[in-house]
Amino acid sequence: MTVRAMAIAALCAPVLVEAQVLTLSQAIQNAQANNRALRAAQLESEKAAVEVNVARTYRLPVFSMTALGSQSLARLGLTFPRGSLGIHPTVGPVPGRNTTLSGPLQPAGIFFANIAQPLSQQHRSGSPSRRRV
Repeated sequence: MTVRAMAIAALCAPVLVEAQVLTLSQAIQNAQANNRALRAAQLESEKAAVEVNVARTYRLPVFSMTALGSQSLARLGLTFPRGSLGIHPTVGPVPGRNTTLSGPLQPAGIFFANIAQPLSQQHRSGSPSRRRV
């Protein structure tokens, strides 16, 4: 090393070595912020609180709706030959002649709605309907 480099290092050394003085509360805050185990415990606590809130929603009514729609791509037909379903002693062959069943090519749909209230959970959960005022 040259003399110049040594002189610069000697001038900068006190600045590099000087440390920040912390108060006790600052040291505790730094320790809490950097402690992985403590942060993991806090996250588990928050997770448990969320799970409790989710469990409380199970007491609420459930609403569901379903809509289904379809349309045939080809004309449907079903043919029953005469007497294919048997012969009745008084009526004769069933059907009495060749019969073809067919459906039109048009859209079809169904709509279903459901509401459910979990009544079996109300007495255990301390719901407003059971609380005394």
